[in-house]
Amino acid sequence: SNSRHIYPNRQNVSRDIYSNTKRKKKKRGFDKFLRVFFVIETLILIACIIYIGTMQLLPASYIVALVIIVALFCGMQMFLKLKKSRRGLRRVLSLILSVVMLCVTFYCVGMLGVIHDSVKTVTGDDLEVAPNAAKVAEEPFIVYLSGSDTRNYSEIPEKGLSDVNMVVAVDPVNHKMLMINTPRDYYVALYGDSNKMDKLTHAGNFGVECSMQTLEALYDIEFNYYAKINFKSVVDIVDALGGIKVNSELAFSSRHSLSEKTYSFVVGENELNGDAALAFVRERESFAAGDRQRGKNQQLVISAIVDKAISPAILNISKFKEVLSAVTSNTKTNISSDAITALFRMQLADMSGWDIQSISVDGTGSSRSTYTVSSRVYVMIPDEETVNEAKTALAAYK
Repeated sequence: SNSRHIYPNRQNVSRDIYSNTKRKKKKRGFDKFLRVFFVIETLILIACIIYIGTMQLLPASYIVALVIIVALFCGMQMFLKLKKSRRGLRRVLSLILSVVMLCVTFYCVGMLGVIHDSVKTVTGDDLEVAPNAAKVAEEPFIVYLSGSDTRNYSEIPEKGLSDVNMVVAVDPVNHKMLMINTPRDYYVALYGDSNKMDKLTHAGNFGVECSMQTLEALYDIEFNYYAKINFKSVVDIVDALGGIKVNSELAFSSRHSLSEKTYSFVVGENELNGDAALAFVRERESFAAGDRQRGKNQQLVISAIVDKAISPAILNISKFKEVLSAVTSNTKTNISSDAITALFRMQLADMSGWDIQSISVDGTGSSRSTYTVSSRVYVMIPDEETVNEAKTALAAYK
């Protein structure tokens, strides 16, 4: 009885001791889990940085920033580990920080992996892939953009009428781009040979090399690269971007041969999906200027695509993957994957927008016999004044 009197709560004390011991074991177990998790996470982060470095997509400054972030993360974890007050809060913060860090890391690695895999699929066709220009991100270069006049959705032919003939000059240092549209009926010398006068569109029947050499002779330039697209390219790329906004100079209605829908466009801003964008760039009969205005509309759509492609609107893995898939599966080019990687790295290093200028050369309608068609057909005799204006503008990109 004295024992019970002296220790009236012995049973409760025993339960408390047992409970405290159990809680301490749980805390120690959770602390051990956090330590192991932290070590594994640190190794994963280091491996991810090494993997990102091997892709060569990010500028060196980004890699340095990643190393600093990981170092700060490790320092924060050590601080939370050594801090003795509010141990429960410390554990929660440590776990939240770790999970967030891993999620962000996996997201970034996933996006970069998609980009890396996509650019590696870029291939040319009848021309060899151009060697990587070591200074592609440091010096101007000129690209021939050819739009194939084909309704075949399955492939881009090696030869065929070149419905779009765009000279795209790029200054990567100053983020400037110049687009020069040349009408498809321009009366030019195929291969630069004055004995082979023909419509520019017919040059595509001899392959992309003929089209390039013809335009090189016309503008006194040398192309570094080419890219070929077709009708499907426009539809898929614009849809993958989630649509584009284009400011039309004229109001008109249009439809194209791949769709039964007629679209009406207004003066000013128009929101276009892929099908509408194709109708917008294909129309020429509604305009007094005919193919000249169509060329201007094509330049408007290209500019809108570039603006949307570098906007934050596509910065998620699924959207990025869709856009890159649309581009790589609907484009033939001799731009090397290394060159594309260098350009991507350059854009990340300087996220400023691009100053895009457009020029359309002009001419006078006439009837002439051509190299490929012996009878007289409609052609456009070049206006030398506008051609010289284009030459002067291109001189800054040589």
